[in-house]
Amino acid sequence: MRVFTWLMMLSLVSPPASAAVYRWTDEQGSPVYTDQVVPGAEELHLSGSVVQSPQPARAPATAPGQSAPEPIVADVYSRVDITQPTKGTVITSPDGAVRVELTLEPVLQAGHQIFLQLDGDTLPPQRSSNLTLSRVSAGRHLLSAVVRNAEGGLLRRAETVSFDMKLEAAPGPGVAASP
Repeated sequence: MRVFTWLMMLSLVSPPASAAVYRWTDEQGSPVYTDQVVPGAEELHLSGSVVQSPQPARAPATAPGQSAPEPIVADVYSRVDITQPTKGTVITSPDGAVRVELTLEPVLQAGHQIFLQLDGDTLPPQRSSNLTLSRVSAGRHLLSAVVRNAEGGLLRRAETVSFDMKLEAAPGPGVAASP
């Protein structure tokens, strides 16, 4: 009788060896295994014990809510860099003026335009690699630049630089400017 009681207790504690496992493929093409019935899933017949260590989650290629980076349509430029302002620069200006200089190799080709983005806002297209932004507010800013062809295709992207703007009042009449 004791053996029967022990066998009954073990059967209540142990999961059944023949539990159903289902496999299906998600939108990214990765296999998913579950013990729940899913439409279109294939039932797997496993024998014996199956133990698998969980795998670390893969980081998504893009952050949630963001789209994938825009692809470059042609390799025309070997270099597009924001050389002014430099990363981490503190700019002091009474009117929020920021001198922007870009280095392009080769020089900007016919039909191509430079698009600057300041804090995510795209500015009107430029043909010059040297310009001045005006009325930039005080605080930290992010500046990026891309070169596009006449059809709007991305040709090259510059690394984004951050800079800080410090607005300083211009000296009044009879007040000497500090060195």
